[in-house]
Amino acid sequence: MQDAAAALRYSDAYFCKLFKQCFKVNFSAYLNEYRVNKARQLILDPRLSLKDIGAAVGYSDANYFTRVFKRLTGQTPSEYRVAAAEKAVQG
Repeated sequence: MQDAAAALRYSDAYFCKLFKQCFKVNFSAYLNEYRVNKARQLILDPRLSLKDIGAAVGYSDANYFTRVFKRLTGQTPSEYRVAAAEKAVQG
């Protein structure tokens, strides 16, 4: 958030206020949603480890990635991977 605000030459507080007005959600929630959606795509590739996927979408802590993923999807990344694989097999 600080990098985005600085790139636009806004204060952190002003950037947060504008972001919330435009998108109806705060920046952190938007970023987590974006990261988890990207992770959902990457999880479909069984060659990628879940830890590497978490890092690739911006989470340096694999446990935090799992907590955020579960909060937003209702499943852990590994549960999501198994369910996606079963769905692919069923057609």
